[in-house]
Amino acid sequence: MKVLFLANANSVHTYKWVNGLLNKGIEVLLFSLSNPTKFSYNVEIQTLGLEEKIVKDLEGSPKKLKYIFSLPKIIKLTKNVDIVHCHYASSYGLLGKISKAFSKNFKLFISVWGSDVFSFPKKSFLHNILIRWVFSSADCITSTSSTMAKETQKYTSKKIEVIPFGVDTKIFRPSEKDRKIMEKYGIKENDLVVGTVRNLEPKYGIEYLIKAFKILITKNVEAKLVIVGEGSLKTKLLNLVKNLNLEDKVVFTGFIDNQDLWKIYNIFDVFVMPSVEESESFGVSLVEAMACSKACIATKVGGLPEVLENYGILVEKQNENQLAEAIEKLLLNPQLRLELGQKAREKALREYDFNKNLDSLIKLYKNCVGK
Repeated sequence: MKVLFLANANSVHTYKWVNGLLNKGIEVLLFSLSNPTKFSYNVEIQTLGLEEKIVKDLEGSPKKLKYIFSLPKIIKLTKNVDIVHCHYASSYGLLGKISKAFSKNFKLFISVWGSDVFSFPKKSFLHNILIRWVFSSADCITSTSSTMAKETQKYTSKKIEVIPFGVDTKIFRPSEKDRKIMEKYGIKENDLVVGTVRNLEPKYGIEYLIKAFKILITKNVEAKLVIVGEGSLKTKLLNLVKNLNLEDKVVFTGFIDNQDLWKIYNIFDVFVMPSVEESESFGVSLVEAMACSKACIATKVGGLPEVLENYGILVEKQNENQLAEAIEKLLLNPQLRLELGQKAREKALREYDFNKNLDSLIKLYKNCVGK
């Protein structure tokens, strides 16, 4: 079987899917609008040559029409492939839809990722019509969560298959705290650690976590806050920490490679996912923390309640008081942390193991192409 991925080569999810399929003996080609800068692939890659920032800036813009220049490359790549799998309906899905008009030989898969169904169709009447038009040619549509599948169903009558991104539960597993990591970030043996792993962007609500942490410190709850990630809000968040006099309590680690993240999760006592937008369709870092048996807190947005359920604590978005109360409850109750962490790990193994999710995708491929 031969599959052409139309997807962002700089996404860790693309990287995992591509390598997973290769390891299962499936031939994969990859087309990306931007040049790969974060990962090295062992497959044929073609790109439009755009910088990652430009692709993000064009999201939802009419200027995305310049993507059309990639069509000759994509149409050429579609020859002799069984499946064209588009990741993100409003960009790569559009390119896949148009390419299908030039070749009827392949099956078109479209995977929705979040904002392509939660916000893109709501921008205007034309955006709404466009997403419906893209879905009309899909042979299969997949979503990472039932919540997002329900949102997608507003724009198509076709069945939506739910296949989570999944995590490698052999890598993301509970382990002892890494003393070198703790020493690097100034964390002492007996420190209680609250942590989050997210891009420092508005939709992820990191400022509410920092404000909640200030409430805890004011109440003389001794802890450290570790924030993992990079993004456009970093300077603003650093200033917020300074203004709240939390500089000796909050650590910004910057970007940490995915293969080393499990060590970071395992120095956390509590993991927090404070997202504020409904387009938070799944929350892979939440699943990674669950797989590491961490007691987790998440906001009631997008697919996060579906992922965490009653295996952690759910709070309202943009509410630092609720967030502080939930964090304090877990920090002061080690037995509750242990119980929730164990149950979270069990759910991750049961529903979000990457290899199981990969097998589900391959089964869909085979059912669709009849191989």
